[in-house]
Amino acid sequence: MCADTAAEAGLGVRCIQSNHEGGLIDAVHEARHSTVGAIINAGAYTHTSLALHDALKSYDHPIIEVHLSNPHAREAVRHHSYLSPVAAAVIAGAGGKGYVHAVEILIDQLPTAKARP
Repeated sequence: MCADTAAEAGLGVRCIQSNHEGGLIDAVHEARHSTVGAIINAGAYTHTSLALHDALKSYDHPIIEVHLSNPHAREAVRHHSYLSPVAAAVIAGAGGKGYVHAVEILIDQLPTAKARP
């Protein structure tokens, strides 16, 4: 679904998953020159990783933060995000559909975005 939505705008999708904080940081740095935007679901690193925040802050393209569940409906430690300050938008609680919505928002954030009906 994400790939189809991106393809309608002439874009592709590359998915990266890592259980290691350093792997995510490396992926952000590698994407700086080869992508036009990023959608990130950092799981628990959202609430703990200043290093991931710093990597994303150096990324000069739109970032959309996604959470399958609503972190504010969970434990208090999950109410703060280190990623939100560098994100153009945050989507939470929409399940897997949140990723498709994130692609749509990302497309709208691109400098070459055309008004969509």
